[in-house]
Amino acid sequence: MQLTQYVSAVLNKGQFSTSFPADIDIPRSFVQYCYSLYASGERQSKELGITLSLGAKDALVISDEITTGLATGINLPYKEGASNFGDLHCHPSSSIGHKKGYAAHSPEDVVSMGPHAQKPLFCRFVCSGTRIYLMVHRSGHSAIVQKDVFTVRDKNSVAAQEYLSRRCPITPEQDQQAYEKMSDSRQLDAYAVYKRSSTPGLGKEMERLSIEGGKEIAQKCNLGFYAGDQGYGISVWAYDYLRIYLQ
Repeated sequence: MQLTQYVSAVLNKGQFSTSFPADIDIPRSFVQYCYSLYASGERQSKELGITLSLGAKDALVISDEITTGLATGINLPYKEGASNFGDLHCHPSSSIGHKKGYAAHSPEDVVSMGPHAQKPLFCRFVCSGTRIYLMVHRSGHSAIVQKDVFTVRDKNSVAAQEYLSRRCPITPEQDQQAYEKMSDSRQLDAYAVYKRSSTPGLGKEMERLSIEGGKEIAQKCNLGFYAGDQGYGISVWAYDYLRIYLQ
């Protein structure tokens, strides 16, 4: 089902009140924009985001205003009206030390959808590398419970820290020596990136945890969680869209 077709069906016809389509087709122009936004965020080591609206004749409207966040977080603007049906932001990977790890929504990304909960529909996209993720909130069906979401967050945080502790080649002695030489937060942040990037497979593990966490959160909160990967883009060029699937 085409993205704008789905949004229009909800906003104009009240369809899909307690369900989500099995798949959603993302137009090629939006797929290209996603990768461009990710590449820009990677260069800056910052999350970048924009808002999405449904325009005349069910056209997808991408905002010209780009919000700049931090390396691992962003506060996206709220816009009134149901036609502002969604937003998009990127997740940097290599620049924050998660080499070849293209993470989906963080628990904070899900919780911060709260202000949009009264809209009939809200779609939060995340792009990272060649992957596109989508979390969908349907008013009257979905219910984002912060306690449930953060339970998943805390479990995954422990798993990520345990992985880093097991696999990081930097010894505790080397770690201590490095910390003794640092004097400000900028050095600490750079060292944290160095530790993560030095840990084999950490990026893919963070990606795996984010996807599994997204599935669990979606189940707990009755959200639609989708994922897709354009790979080399051959299918996108052939069919003019990327199909992402309900997880």
